[in-house]
Amino acid sequence: MDVATIFVGIATLCVIGFGVLTRGSWDRALHALATKRRLTFVSSGFAGTSSVQGELDGVDVVVKAVANNSPGRNRTKETMLSARLTLPSELSIRKESVGTALKRFAAGIADVQVGVPAFDDAVYLSGGNELQVVAMFNHEARTIITEALEAGAHVDGQRLIITKPGLTGKAEWLDEKLEFLVGKAKQLNSHYCRRAGVLPRLVDSVCNDPHPGYRKRAAELVFKHFRNERGVERAADALARAAEPELRLIGAAHIDPERGLSVAAALLGDPEVPRDVQAGACELLMRRFSSRAETRAALRRAVAGADGELAIAVLRGLWRLLEPIEGAQLEPHLTSSNPQIRSEAVSVLALGGRSAERRLIEILDSDDEIRLKVIGVLGDVASPAVVEPLTAYTKGVLRAGELKSAARQAIASIQARVEGGGTGQLSVSETDGGELSLNHQAQPATEEHDA
Repeated sequence: MDVATIFVGIATLCVIGFGVLTRGSWDRALHALATKRRLTFVSSGFAGTSSVQGELDGVDVVVKAVANNSPGRNRTKETMLSARLTLPSELSIRKESVGTALKRFAAGIADVQVGVPAFDDAVYLSGGNELQVVAMFNHEARTIITEALEAGAHVDGQRLIITKPGLTGKAEWLDEKLEFLVGKAKQLNSHYCRRAGVLPRLVDSVCNDPHPGYRKRAAELVFKHFRNERGVERAADALARAAEPELRLIGAAHIDPERGLSVAAALLGDPEVPRDVQAGACELLMRRFSSRAETRAALRRAVAGADGELAIAVLRGLWRLLEPIEGAQLEPHLTSSNPQIRSEAVSVLALGGRSAERRLIEILDSDDEIRLKVIGVLGDVASPAVVEPLTAYTKGVLRAGELKSAARQAIASIQARVEGGGTGQLSVSETDGGELSLNHQAQPATEEHDA
């Protein structure tokens, strides 16, 4: 027998001996746990591994050894403790990681969001009814599951599980972790919402949850799925009185009209409110209260200091209300670096009719980004006096065909509003070059006309 064979034999005996010692320590720890907690110790004989099972404080529990099939682990054994949950079997609650996010993306699994960024980033929820899952994860439930996940637990099917590499022989550790699992399982079980309890739970969360993101998420579900049911008015009232402007805006859309108008107008007029919320308030006023004088007044007050998306919303609202604004108030918007703001401002400027012609012509000649818009506006409101400057845009080899076409259409619109076709007015006939020309010679009256 050579040395190598002897060495392999000794190593094998060592491995076997270590396994026997480990299983002996494991069995003793499980037996001590079963005795203390009045659970059932299940022996699997020499070839297998023992386990503990039973009911602890009303919760079904299992402690057993499982094979770790992770790559590189060579099917090593690990300790698994689990407590049964009464949650839906399809609901999965796990700690989020880059790996889990990629797996979910590849499998097309939706991640239920509860509106709390720190929680949504740390935990992924999949499966189950969205209404019930979001209703379940109020502040208390988020705290419970966060503590469980930070302790190394996860939910798989209907069990809350903790695993540990290897077979532990520490009865104290097993007892501590099992008690922890049972406590968290009972708390989670009590927080899951059956269908009948969803609306009361969501309304309570809208009113009382400390995180505004979750309150907003809960409110969205309340107003989407329970619009006409009892409790919805309470949620809307709580939001309208919230400290956060975004929540007040949501409430304003669902409370009684008089209060809703007051809340929305106050949000629009408060410079401390975020611009996107002010823009939302403007849109709400136009959608729900466009016929009210208070809306017109609120938009007129807001136009001077508005910028970005707020300026766009206010200018668009003024145009829809056909509410003209003095040029001095519009000038910052007409010269804005944002072409969309300039475009909306031109629409409002045109509400001034012929008094706006001169400024519109100046913009036509200087602002190539919104030139098409200005030409269209002139065609809608201008007098024949602008025909000549418009005619310049029907000519030129290098001028875009779209621009020429728009100018011709604008001139034709102006012509349609003018009776007759005397000297200096537009002739709608085209020249050989496809351009429009002014008629500088009066047409002689015929007998038929004289007649």
